[in-house]
Amino acid sequence: MANTINVYVTSTIGNGLYGGYTYFMNGNRIYLPALNGSGQSAGLSNGLALSHEMGHFFGLGHTHGWGAAGSTTELVNGSNSTTAGDLIQDTPADPAIAAYMLCDQTGACTYPYTIPPNPCNPVSFPPFCDPNGSVYQPLGNNLMLYSYSISYNTLTLKQCERIYNTYLTYYTNLLNGGFDLVSRDHPDDAGYEPTPSNDWIWVYQSPDIWNCRNPNLCTVHQEPGYASSSTTDNYLRVKVKNIGCANSTPAVLHTYWTLAATGETWPSSWTTQDICGLAGGREISNADATYGKTIPALSPNQETIITFPWDPVNPTPYTCIPPLSNGDPNLNLCLLSRIVSTADPMHSELSGAIDHNVRYNNNIVTRNTRLVNLEGSRPGRSFSDGGNILIQNATADAAIFNIHIVNKVATDDYFDYGAVVVTLTNELWQSWMAGGQSGSGFMVLDYSLRQLALTGNDAVLENVSIDPETVNFATFEYHLTKTCTTASTHDFAVYQTEQNGTD
Repeated sequence: MANTINVYVTSTIGNGLYGGYTYFMNGNRIYLPALNGSGQSAGLSNGLALSHEMGHFFGLGHTHGWGAAGSTTELVNGSNSTTAGDLIQDTPADPAIAAYMLCDQTGACTYPYTIPPNPCNPVSFPPFCDPNGSVYQPLGNNLMLYSYSISYNTLTLKQCERIYNTYLTYYTNLLNGGFDLVSRDHPDDAGYEPTPSNDWIWVYQSPDIWNCRNPNLCTVHQEPGYASSSTTDNYLRVKVKNIGCANSTPAVLHTYWTLAATGETWPSSWTTQDICGLAGGREISNADATYGKTIPALSPNQETIITFPWDPVNPTPYTCIPPLSNGDPNLNLCLLSRIVSTADPMHSELSGAIDHNVRYNNNIVTRNTRLVNLEGSRPGRSFSDGGNILIQNATADAAIFNIHIVNKVATDDYFDYGAVVVTLTNELWQSWMAGGQSGSGFMVLDYSLRQLALTGNDAVLENVSIDPETVNFATFEYHLTKTCTTASTHDFAVYQTEQNGTD
């Protein structure tokens, strides 16, 4: 790829003895060997191999120079440091015989002068002293030593100057490599594609998309609210940042909602899905644009917040969704935003389960929410202490799933004073029964009502067959069994895994 440092990880390099290979000056690629248990590139496990090869990419040689170990002609007194060794004045002469170095706890290393004869013989091997008989005192922790160690993690000032001068001479095209507009999946997200986190719980709680229930434009998420007597009660906000090296060109931000589900599928769940004959997910339109809003040009490291006035759907007409035990209707919603730019395209956006797109594209984020009531006797409260989750199959064929229910945030043991009751729709219940009624972390509360009671923070219903494009719901209700005197936080999440992989 042009204007990019391309890093390739291969099974071996050359005869299998190299820890990395880099093209100097005007190159655009670095090769690293994959870890294969042979210790071939031990630095790979802590990132030092790539850092070492990146030093070569920007013009640094090994501290002993470009020849074989033991071949340096650089003198310990530094008098020929501009013409011998690595040609850098503040890296001491180094014969690159790392196995014979003795290092103290500060990282300072010397070659043991007590081993060679006295006076030091400059033609001995290993060469402990230079042609003048001076004992080598090389750097013990420099990143460009001719070997890898976890302690090799520093560069000298002159090495840094060489990197910068090489960049100015050969690689200024990297500065023009483009902009990168991102929204974060989780607070520690640095914009990598794919995100290095394999923790699914961070996929659906982006800190960069949130809702406000007032026009004062809050900075902390408030659950979206519905009121039949008013409009524009909600303001969906999305933060976008340019983490690239160039000024961005204007892009478009699109936002969507869908009913919260374990098998959310792009694009249908967010654009065309119908539930109960009503919209089950759509793109959010707004007063000043039919769909989407323009993201202004951003300079490197600049961010902006885009606001969408919107009205969540009325939950009452969704009669096919089971009400809670007190008769309250309820909907859980999932919000999604997409940054669309021809100059900053999607890294890997696929049709199918949405979690792939969120992980592999730093311009797609989602957040799970609960619809709350903005009128009546309980304003600002959820319709009841619970909610529905749509359990569906995002694949094209019938498949067998395990349905997991996990308390991902627990400040104490919820089950010391509370209960969670899960009610399954008839088809889902019959499928679980046919699969052997297997699983853990729950007990059957009532067969006739298709109810389960959780007994711990990690439950799973196993061997549940689900046909594609069917509507199944699990209704969750939370009850206190004892009086609580202190507040605590709990966040129960639902996800499913297919027998041959994760959905």
